[in-house]
Amino acid sequence: MSVASGMKPSQLGGPSFRSAPARLAVSTRWRLPISCSTSSTPETFVRIYWDLDNIKPPAKLKACTNDIVRALKETVAEAASEGLGRQIAAGTVELHGHCNCHTIQQLSKELKHALLTQEGNSLSTAIPDRKEVVDQDIIASMLRFAGEHRSDACVGLISSDQGFAKALRYCRSLDCHTVVACKGRPYSGKACSMKWGRQPLQAAADAALSWDALLDAVRDGESPTAALLQEHDAEPESAAGMG
Repeated sequence: MSVASGMKPSQLGGPSFRSAPARLAVSTRWRLPISCSTSSTPETFVRIYWDLDNIKPPAKLKACTNDIVRALKETVAEAASEGLGRQIAAGTVELHGHCNCHTIQQLSKELKHALLTQEGNSLSTAIPDRKEVVDQDIIASMLRFAGEHRSDACVGLISSDQGFAKALRYCRSLDCHTVVACKGRPYSGKACSMKWGRQPLQAAADAALSWDALLDAVRDGESPTAALLQEHDAEPESAAGMG
């Protein structure tokens, strides 16, 4: 599978970046496209990649599925607005879910409905039923998206798989703003846990979002943006560093 700037998944390093034969990297995607904007302002591209094999909403919150999807888009839109220097509407944010054939059978009908019917959303399944093929699909799409849109884009990732860190750093090297949502809680009362924010995946992105804090906010009817940590100091991955 081809990726941005001629990079191959096998060059990225780490177990989640192993290249699979092309015949194995087959994906099935359903998508409703976002309507084109006629605005004279610079076009902005914001897309969230959701690793559903790694993170999915708990069954006890399935009734809040639409609220979770809305909160994810609103929070990433806010981070993108800050990073890109212009206002991003949550309604323009795309949400692409990726999983294997086993995981898709475990998803709630509410989540499937949100990903298959809401504008700008999609759901992809990888064949064969192996996680590394799903990871490869996400990485290839992320790098291609970042390479196409660069400083006009924001890439979001929902996963706690640390193997995606190098891909996020490479997206940053292309001047693409990056946001990651991971499990864990960066705050204890009013104190901020620097250990959470310095994990490789969180530190690789421009902004990090606590998945658990976002779920708490949705459950309690509060603003999810308090779960967002911004301004990481990690250097982006250079093109040379991807070899």
